[in-house]
Amino acid sequence: MIKELSAADEESEPLTIESLCTRCLQNGTTILMITKISYFKEVVVSSFSCPHCGYENRSLIPASQVQDKGQRITFKVNNVKDMNRRVVIPVGSTVSIPEYDSSFPFSDGVVSTIEGIITGFIDNLNSLQPERKEIQPDLALKIEKFIDQLRTLLKVDKPFSLVIDDPSGNGFIENYLAPNDDPQIEIETYVRTPEQNELLGLQSQPVEPLDDNVHLAFQLLSSNDVIFTDHQA
Repeated sequence: MIKELSAADEESEPLTIESLCTRCLQNGTTILMITKISYFKEVVVSSFSCPHCGYENRSLIPASQVQDKGQRITFKVNNVKDMNRRVVIPVGSTVSIPEYDSSFPFSDGVVSTIEGIITGFIDNLNSLQPERKEIQPDLALKIEKFIDQLRTLLKVDKPFSLVIDDPSGNGFIENYLAPNDDPQIEIETYVRTPEQNELLGLQSQPVEPLDDNVHLAFQLLSSNDVIFTDHQA
């Protein structure tokens, strides 16, 4: 069920199972596919769809353990070809675009491309614009301007940076020069904070075993959220 995946070959053998829809509590379908990305590792891609209410959800589960350290991947996008680079963004990561002082938290893991990630930002922001225009017109105007800036990025009229802050250490941006180093990709590792360890379900230091009735619970930010400051292009 594991095969090599390249930009030209995205087929693999899926596993289809019936599963409960969390929205309408009817049965939907989950498709699981284990994929090995060239020069990276195995990931599990999960896609759920419900024929009753139309709810869909796609997520990524790395088929590997959380790494000893988190990592911050900085990628310099220089041309349109770079937009096709494959990207793995683990759950709990934050993607930022320094040129626009913006950051996007991810509540689900994602396998996509640079173009797909930015297009996803645009779609998520657009989806709530009708409500914003009714309730917060000033904010809606600001976000509309930001959406236009993101659309401009897709053309790559000028270079820009994309940064993945990945506490799990399992993130990835495709290296066109692999197995050699790519000068456009800079990877910095860091020691996770106690909060990040908790988010990942880890303990920052050895403690006494927990009672069976004690459970760790946490709330992840929606991937629809965006944090940004007003920035003049």
